[in-house]
Formats: sequence, structure tokens, C-alpha cells
Amino acid sequence: MMYSAQVNTLTTLEEHNFFYFSNFQSFETLKGELVNYKLSTIDKQSDLAKLFTQLNVTTETLETWFDDFEPLTELDIAKAWYLSNYLNIAMENILDEMENHTLIEGSAIDYVKETSNYLDLLDVLLEDSPLSNAYVRIDYEAIAHDLECGGDISTFEFNGSTYTID
Repeated sequence: MMYSAQVNTLTTLEEHNFFYFSNFQSFETLKGELVNYKLSTIDKQSDLAKLFTQLNVTTETLETWFDDFEPLTELDIAKAWYLSNYLNIAMENILDEMENHTLIEGSAIDYVKETSNYLDLLDVLLEDSPLSNAYVRIDYEAIAHDLECGGDISTFEFNGSTYTID
């Protein structure tokens, strides 16, 4: 992804008041002596660009951005964006906090189906029971509803996709 840096000082009349870069090394090479830049992405619509904006990346946090956030997977980008946007977790704490949450692309019902082990639990409960051949219906919709109402999971939209997180 391409980024731009614009001189943030109005009193400075530099020959070049902005430049483009694609990694931390090129930023360090091109920035010169000035340190007060407004950073932005060229592509404003990508998931990574939205996370960059949400985290309010500055020259002080740019190296962390390139080292830790730019390599994230699509799901991890959505998770990081949620943690910053909805839970107000600071950039320096997001990666640690991400380990404490499960995120899937899909609805709350999809989340329950993908993350629950209800069928394994039923197998154990019914193992030596006369009901072991009985028909059992799991109401995933009701479970998802209960989890959402209880605040155990949240569903959100990010860049045109639906995600559910615990």
C-alpha cells in the first residue's frame, strides 16, 4: 500500500511539502530533518487504510504500524479496527488484546455454529443414555440471541462485511 506524508507546519516553506512512501525505510530516507508530518494512505477504501486512519498513525507510531499492523490478515485487521473503534483500545495494546477475542466473518448465528462445541457436549451427555439415538435440535438462533443480549458477542459491519466478535 502507498502512503503520503505532508509537512504539517504552515510556516515552513520547503521545496517539497509532501512525499510518497511504501515502507518505513523509505519514509526515514525521504523525511529529512522535519518531524511534523500528517500521514495518510493513498487508497482510502481498503481495510488496511481504514485501520490506519482509525489508529491515527503518526510519525512516532509509524514503525510499529509497518512492523505489526500492515502484515495482519483480513480478519485480524477487522478485529483490530473493532477493538480500536468500539472498545477504544490504544494502538500499543491492540495486539495483546486481539489474543483475547475470537472473530469470524458472518452473523451471530454463524459465530455460534463455528465456535460452539454443543455437538461434542451432546455426544458426551448422551453417550450411554437410552436417548443416544434421539433427534436433538440445537437452536443456534436462540443461543446467538442470548449471547448478543448478554453482551458476550457483538456483530459489526466493516468495509462492507459483517463480523461477529466475542
